[in-house]
Amino acid sequence: MTVLRGRFQGPTGDEMRRFSSSLDVDLRMLDEEIDASLAHAAMLGEAGIVSPDEAARLQRGLEQVREELRTGRWTPGAEHEDV
Repeated sequence: MTVLRGRFQGPTGDEMRRFSSSLDVDLRMLDEEIDASLAHAAMLGEAGIVSPDEAARLQRGLEQVREELRTGRWTPGAEHEDV
């Protein structure tokens, strides 16, 4: 629950959405973002928080996301705040 929930009426305006979006930065830092998430998935597996199989599946999924973004098979739309 956010502190501001219920404080505003109506949908978020375009200016606010553009101001608060980190999508352009995320796309420029795509490799760093994916690399950090790959390391996090590995840590989760090594710490026993997820099984080794689940960690491997997370890592495969992250590599798939990287490939789809790089090749343009998936392009985040205006409704996405970040990658």
